Amino acid sequence: MASVKLNKSIRENIVGRLMKHKFAEQQAQLKEREEKLGIQLYNLRFSKKEQELMESLPEGWLQERSSMRVKRPGYYSSAYYFHDENGEDISKFLPANSDWSPEQGSKAAQLIEDYDNDQDKLKSEMRDAERSAMALLESVTTVNRAIEVW
Repeated sequence: MASVKLNKSIRENIVGRLMKHKFAEQQAQLKEREEKLGIQLYNLRFSKKEQELMESLPEGWLQERSSMRVKRPGYYSSAYYFHDENGEDISKFLPANSDWSPEQGSKAAQLIEDYDNDQDKLKSEMRDAERSAMALLESVTTVNRAIEVW
């Protein structure tokens, strides 16, 4: 029986599906952390009393936004979105200039740094796995041979 020749498209399709399968759980966990991070940062930035005060102001006095910009020392600022416990987008009241630069070493800065480091680590693992899988597939010319080598 003749074997199917591996071309670029087939190789990329195989590698894409492998990456999706291998890293799906880690990506889902990171996404869940990201969804919680916005509210965690909001709660660190504004005390309960400040939040209650902002919510009690008349409509239109404050912007209602779905994210808050936070700048980690030495990095660009990033938008952190607000999600409820079900992962649904929600809005919060914020002062006009609510951009925030938490102090180095603060709990907020540490949360952001831990998240960024874990995100970078996962991206690196995925790049390495993708290169390895592609190298293996490029070393063979047919699907049958790829299965034998795998």
